[in-house]
Amino acid sequence: MNLQRILDSIEEKIIYLDRNRRIMYANEAACDSAGKSLSNIVGRYCYDIWGDSASGICESCPLEEVFDKGRSCSSIATSRDGRGWYVKGYPVIGDNGELLGAVEIVESVTKLVESEEKYKLLVENINDGVVISQANKVLYSNRRFAELLGHEHDEMEGFDLKKVYTSEGIKILIDRHVKRCKKEYIPSRYETTFKRKDGNIIPVEVDVRIIEYRGKPATFAIVRDISSRKEVERRVREVYNITENASVAIATFDKNFTVTYVNKFFTKLYGYKAEEIIGKPIYLLCGEKNPEEYFTRIVKRMKGNRIYRGHDLRRKRDGKVFWASVSTSRIVDENGNFLFFADNSRDITSEKAALDRLKESEERYRSVVEYSHEGIVIVDARFRIVFANSVVERMSGYHAQYLVGKDFREFLTKKSLLVVSRHYRLRQKGILVPLKYPMEIICKDGSIKLCEVSSTAFKDSKGKVYTIVHLLDVTEKEMAEKRIRLLTSQIEKFSRISADILTIEDKKELFSKMCNAIVEISDFDRVLIFVFTSSPPYKEMCGYQGYSKGEIEQFLNIGFRKEDYLKIFQKGIQLGEQSSYIPRTMKYVLKNMDIEMVRTEHSEGGKLWYKEDNLFIALKNKREDIIGFVLLGVVRNEVVPTDDVIRPLEIFANHISQIIQLRRIEEERERVQKFLAQSEKMRALGEVASGVAHDFNNLLSTILGRTQLLLNKVGKSGLEEDLKIIEKAAFDGTETIRRIQNFTRLTGNDEGSPVDIRQVVEDSIIFSKGRWKDEARKVGKKIMFHTNYEGRYLVRGREGELREVFTNILFNAIDAMPEGGNVYINVRPWGRFVEVSIRDDGIGMDKETLDRVFEPFFTTKGERGSGLGLSMVYGIVKNHGGDVIIESEPGKGTNVKVRLPITDEERRQDIGEKEKYKEKPSFPVLNVLVVDDEEGPRNVLRDILSIYGMKVTIACDGKEGIEVFKRGGNISLVFTDLGMPGMSGWDLAREIKKLNSEVKVVLVTGWDVNLSSERGSVEKVVDEVVVKPFDIEKIADVIKKLF
Repeated sequence: MNLQRILDSIEEKIIYLDRNRRIMYANEAACDSAGKSLSNIVGRYCYDIWGDSASGICESCPLEEVFDKGRSCSSIATSRDGRGWYVKGYPVIGDNGELLGAVEIVESVTKLVESEEKYKLLVENINDGVVISQANKVLYSNRRFAELLGHEHDEMEGFDLKKVYTSEGIKILIDRHVKRCKKEYIPSRYETTFKRKDGNIIPVEVDVRIIEYRGKPATFAIVRDISSRKEVERRVREVYNITENASVAIATFDKNFTVTYVNKFFTKLYGYKAEEIIGKPIYLLCGEKNPEEYFTRIVKRMKGNRIYRGHDLRRKRDGKVFWASVSTSRIVDENGNFLFFADNSRDITSEKAALDRLKESEERYRSVVEYSHEGIVIVDARFRIVFANSVVERMSGYHAQYLVGKDFREFLTKKSLLVVSRHYRLRQKGILVPLKYPMEIICKDGSIKLCEVSSTAFKDSKGKVYTIVHLLDVTEKEMAEKRIRLLTSQIEKFSRISADILTIEDKKELFSKMCNAIVEISDFDRVLIFVFTSSPPYKEMCGYQGYSKGEIEQFLNIGFRKEDYLKIFQKGIQLGEQSSYIPRTMKYVLKNMDIEMVRTEHSEGGKLWYKEDNLFIALKNKREDIIGFVLLGVVRNEVVPTDDVIRPLEIFANHISQIIQLRRIEEERERVQKFLAQSEKMRALGEVASGVAHDFNNLLSTILGRTQLLLNKVGKSGLEEDLKIIEKAAFDGTETIRRIQNFTRLTGNDEGSPVDIRQVVEDSIIFSKGRWKDEARKVGKKIMFHTNYEGRYLVRGREGELREVFTNILFNAIDAMPEGGNVYINVRPWGRFVEVSIRDDGIGMDKETLDRVFEPFFTTKGERGSGLGLSMVYGIVKNHGGDVIIESEPGKGTNVKVRLPITDEERRQDIGEKEKYKEKPSFPVLNVLVVDDEEGPRNVLRDILSIYGMKVTIACDGKEGIEVFKRGGNISLVFTDLGMPGMSGWDLAREIKKLNSEVKVVLVTGWDVNLSSERGSVEKVVDEVVVKPFDIEKIADVIKKLF
């Protein structure tokens, strides 16, 4: 047999090499692996054909041991093309024992090597930990196992696995061992917990097998971290709970339209129990004509994972059909494989009815636009008008057809054109402009109308930009606002003057200032103030302005008594609440003619005011008795005043009445010791403030109540802004009254409330103005105030007392500068205190005087001083937890520092900052009695109660109130004014409680009443107090509290 053929039939490569590694023979398999014929490789070096180096012997030659030591060898090698080979080498020895060459037999093991590498790579890179152990000692582990335990991989060989067992894990191992002993079935896979190197516990899943490793039994385990799975399971439970308890009906169904799940709300909405509907067709829920076609159509719409949304008819278990908001979606897994359909539905029967009504409203859109109270203009990008409604026609005088195509800017004044241009540039830069702004429109007749403008831009279907311009004619509103501002200004000015004149002691100067104030603020040029006396000439002249001395003497010589003037007053044309317009009366009064002829010979005067006409404003005491008059004559605008013009004057007249009464009281109290004068004066001033507040509050109650009632009626319309302006003016008036009341209020034992110390200082400056400005100017000296506030700070205290502190200090500073000078006021933080420093550059004090300034009755002012000022300051500040420091040197002025602890409490919100009721609250229907001698507040309160559904009966005084209550049936709530002629509110409340103790009584008053302090004296006959001015919210709060 041919040896060559035998060798060529062998799959392994057989190569014979001489001792220099030249190829002497190669079988067919070897030639094939080289890709050459035998003749082309014989004589060449082996490493040139199969080696991994082109420059010499391979670095890891598998036959190295054969050539070096003459011994056979075997190894696995990798060729340059990446294939694996099992190489065996045998030496060829000659007869003389010398090495002649080597026989190399090479077997391909590429697949075997690849398989081993693959499994090794797989084990090293799988996401599960792999560990082989014997007797709890690690023999092998992959890197993932080390990572799970928080160790480095090189730490794991020989690692004691008992270190990772937790108490829970040990219990599981013991349980498995017990079951094994009992020969019970034990699953190879189980869940347990391991302790990581950092001490954290992780949940794991372990799959255990017993294998033979290195000839011995070993434990082979695959460990998987199941923290994420546990978290997913937790989230799945959460999602299930959310779905199960959702307030929307949720149902799932499969491709066959079979219901697979429903939540709790579904059973509530549709009336099915879960077991009744699961497994049934989803068609049962459809209220449409063809249920199967309906759901088929929905499923088709959801191709591509889209969601179907719509308003559809659904059917309940009892057959009742309702409108539902439906969203149906196709649920798939992360690979996009279909899971199920989810159907969510919600009953929108009531909402659908509202939407239908809205649709009908939209169909009438054009008619609404045409008959809107606002002008509507649409302009294109070049400001050309493309549409104008009929309101614009009436407003401008131009026909709409004429306006279309015209440049909108042609109809604007230069001032408004600048505004439009500026807004356009700002919009181009992306800067916001006001939503509403004023604009002046030039009308066809040349007149100019003021409009409130708002605009909105939009694009049509072709992408063209247009702007809708809303024009609200506010010309008349502006005039009304000016009138409101004028009246508000008058009230504010009268209030300021009231505060200023309180410190004027000279009676002549006091009334002179009052008369000057009336002339300055009102339209009247002549003012005369007098009060009745019991002896001739039966009147006392308090003050006048605009009359000659001869006229005044003639007036005083008239022998008219109080009854005569009252007769004239009653015969006049009634204005306001306590005024009477007397046409051409003054000449009859001066000539002492029969006053009965006043109304018979002369007409009422129409709308024009004649120089002989007069206006009488009654001065009343607390019992509403007329004690005198303010006589006004010669109106500058020659028009008869209206009620709204008269009312501020009436308020000021009431203030004058209070001052007149106080002056009389002060005259009687002059015999009281000087050290009591200050406190008595403050109490008297409190009465003044209370009286002013009463009259102001009655007026403001009417204004505020009527405004808020109108706001409830008009809703969102052009009038809303106008009414809000009036409402704000009323709140501002309330704030003015509050300031006057606060100045004169000195609380007793109450702990006080958060007080803005800056506001107290500013009020003290204002209320001391009479001393540092008016009196100083009379003697030719000038005092300047310099203030510096480093923030706003709240202290807990009694505002009136603190105001007295700073007013006293300011008076001392003013007195210390007989030639005038400067007062420097600085408010700054001082640790947890606020420090108010008041420094003057007056004469200063020496050390002896400085040591005694806080002693009672010590004074440097002689007879002008009581010696109580700084001692009272010291006592008040100490009672507030503060301190007073005084620094002074002769000729260098005085610096008084008052330090008070800062509080973190919030200041009570002002009345103007309260939230209004967004919706009308619901109350039980009650029979309510309203008693008030003032028509305005009485009617407003009646109307407010009526909007809450109350049945309201009114009475004009306490006597009538008792009569109405007795015959009025089941009255369960009574609102009564406090100060009424005849029977007061307290008396009425007492009588009501006697008739029926269950009836709730609410006291409504413009005076400052504290119910908690009054309860003992009134035997708890009043349940609540409402302080004027009241608003809708106050009344609602009281009813809510009582019922």
